[in-house]
Amino acid sequence: MQFELPQQDPRGSREQAWESMESEYAKLSVPEQDPVCGPAVWGERGAREYGEMFSQMQGKRVAFAGDSLMDMVVFPFLCSAPALGWSVVDEPVGKIPSRSDEEARILAKRLTKPGMEPIVVAHMRFWHFLRGEKNVKVEDPFIIPLTPPTFDVLFLNMAHSALDWPPQETWGLALRLLLQAEREATHIGRVVFIGHPPQHFDTPSGGFQGPQSAGVPCACRDEAALEQQRAFRNNAFLEAVVEGTARGSQWPYNELCRSDLRLCKAYKKSRPNVSRYANPWHDYKDLCARHLKSMSGAGTQFHSVDCTHFPYDDYELHAPFLKKMLGIAGL
Repeated sequence: MQFELPQQDPRGSREQAWESMESEYAKLSVPEQDPVCGPAVWGERGAREYGEMFSQMQGKRVAFAGDSLMDMVVFPFLCSAPALGWSVVDEPVGKIPSRSDEEARILAKRLTKPGMEPIVVAHMRFWHFLRGEKNVKVEDPFIIPLTPPTFDVLFLNMAHSALDWPPQETWGLALRLLLQAEREATHIGRVVFIGHPPQHFDTPSGGFQGPQSAGVPCACRDEAALEQQRAFRNNAFLEAVVEGTARGSQWPYNELCRSDLRLCKAYKKSRPNVSRYANPWHDYKDLCARHLKSMSGAGTQFHSVDCTHFPYDDYELHAPFLKKMLGIAGL
């Protein structure tokens, strides 16, 4: 993929645009709370697929961290578990003293079923890294305060930075997260970085472009149009960093390295070991008619209004990516 490094707006105008975009994304985010699950309505295949995934996770401690799109990854498991005979109870959660914004949330659950080993699931929900509302520091998602604080796998996305940030900042954040995973997160067996799926707003690329984008039915776009979204480019940056291919003198990495030579040198000396990448883009790109109807996410409804999120209790919709994700994690 060829990347374009656009000319940067003056700092003042970029910050104003950032604040405006933030307020609009806030309106689209599902509340940070236990999922409001619709009934588990699925065929034999869906029940079998989730049963197999729970078997893969039994005996494991699994953490998820990221923005509201991570809800689509963790909540299908929490919502479908009771229908498959799992009991779901709260797991005690401590406090992270380093977290930048106290509004970031954590929930944790213990899943038990006769004849199966228990599963512990933790979910840290935030909107941003480093700045903005509900932000966390780079190290925070790697320090989820459960006892013990160890996890077999952490699934992590880049939160709203994947949707908003320009190339230089996306690059720097991806490098810092990768180095944190490889050098500091010795208590985590595997870190799987997860990209963002495409949006399906009624705009030329399908991407969110302000208040005029919201409140109207979603629209299908061809693959070339969807790939104009910033999330597609930022996914590619993250994948290259995690896969260890974003090094050397090839463009645009040589240009990006100039913004932080020390960080770039540290990355060039590293070799990804515990980190992997899972890309949901192609699993969701054609599902333009399967988005949420209501902000609360209550029930599975297929009328398009919120063109960013998908119903987390549309279990069969998410199964293909979830199976791929668990396989990449080695579960």
